[in-house]
Amino acid sequence: MQQTIPAIRDLSKRILAEEAHSAFNAFEKLRQHLAKLVGIAGFQSLLARSLVLAKPEALWLLSVRVGSGGRLEEIHEGDTPSEALVAEGYTALLAQFLALLVTFIGESLMLRLVQEIWPTVRLNDMNSPSEETTT
Repeated sequence: MQQTIPAIRDLSKRILAEEAHSAFNAFEKLRQHLAKLVGIAGFQSLLARSLVLAKPEALWLLSVRVGSGGRLEEIHEGDTPSEALVAEGYTALLAQFLALLVTFIGESLMLRLVQEIWPTVRLNDMNSPSEETTT
C-alpha cells in the first residue's frame, strides 16, 4: 500500500472541507481542469489508480468505481458506511490522487493546480522526506 505524506493528507482534508465534504464535487473540478491537459482517458487512469491505492485504507471504497468520463460512481451494496468512514475514505482517495500528481508533474505544479481550483484553501509547505535538507 502506498502511503501518502501527512501534508498531502492534510491538504486533501482541507479541499474536502472546502467542498462541504463532497468528493464528487472535488473530483469533478479536478476532472474539468486536468482533462484539458491529459484528456479524459488520462484523468480516468489517474483516478482509477488512486482508487486502487486507497481501497486498503477504506474497504467501503470497493463500492466506488470510476465511470465513463472519469466520474466517480457509487455502487450501493450492503450497509452504508458511517459519515466518518466515508470522509476518511474520500480523504484517502484524494490524497492518493494528489500524491500521483506529485509523482508525475511534481509538487509545485500540483500545488499550483490546487491553488487555481481552490484559491481559498491554505497550502502548507509540503516537503517530503526526500526533499528535506539537513544542515
